[in-house]
Amino acid sequence: MKKVLLAAAACCMAGVVLMGISYPVAGMKLSGYSSVQPGDYKKMTYVCESDVQGIDIRNANAVLRIESDEVDKVTVEYYESGKENFTFKEENGVLIMEGERQPVSTIGVDFSFIDTVVTVPTDFRGDVKAVNQMGSMEVEELNVKSLVLENKSGSTEISDVKVARNADITNNSGETILQDVECDNMNFVNSSGGSEISDLTVRQNLSLDNRSGAIEISDVDVAGEITMDSSTGAIEGTLCGSEKDYTITSSVKMGECNLPNREGGNRVIRAQVSTGAIEIEFTEDK
Repeated sequence: MKKVLLAAAACCMAGVVLMGISYPVAGMKLSGYSSVQPGDYKKMTYVCESDVQGIDIRNANAVLRIESDEVDKVTVEYYESGKENFTFKEENGVLIMEGERQPVSTIGVDFSFIDTVVTVPTDFRGDVKAVNQMGSMEVEELNVKSLVLENKSGSTEISDVKVARNADITNNSGETILQDVECDNMNFVNSSGGSEISDLTVRQNLSLDNRSGAIEISDVDVAGEITMDSSTGAIEGTLCGSEKDYTITSSVKMGECNLPNREGGNRVIRAQVSTGAIEIEFTEDK
């Protein structure tokens, strides 16, 4: 019995030590740690003073939505409290929006109603860049020059989006759904979680980097080169056209890839599997 009590005491002490270490590592101080409730939040609105041609959202939290509608200026609806706030500035034609969060306790609190909605005019054709630290990200009905999105923890949904130049999408942890998107080039990174890509049109080159989890593609049409790299997990689905349209180079270290090495096509596929699988079919060969 004495040994059991000593073991229990040791576990408790270890937990206290780990907490003391984790907070400084995360940039938090125990003395500043406090609780926050939904009632502490107040809904706010920011309307740009100028016709900005770019949006740069940094360190957003919770639900982030970016969409277009019949508004005169870029408009942001958001919630803030004494512990979580946003700062805004318009600089060189770009709206810079940055989240500031003090260490708070949200255990057992439902914050699903607290969302940040960025609405751009329907004729907005600028650059959009957004980083979401925690929570879901939804981007829909946009026609922009470039698109850079990174969601560090949470789901991401992108639909009905036209990009004149390049799109760079990074999913660090969570599910990503990408549907009905057009762009010149796309770099898509799936670090952890599942991703579904359908009705994607890439006018030049596409890079799919699957580090852990799965990427499922459907009716993906790429005019130039497709690079597929599956470190751990799988990339599977359908590409537009026939296998004979492609020059294919595939390399497998540990895993499986059903794409044969072949020459002769105008389009290019470069597939590499470390430990995982790549299984691709072609719409005209079914």
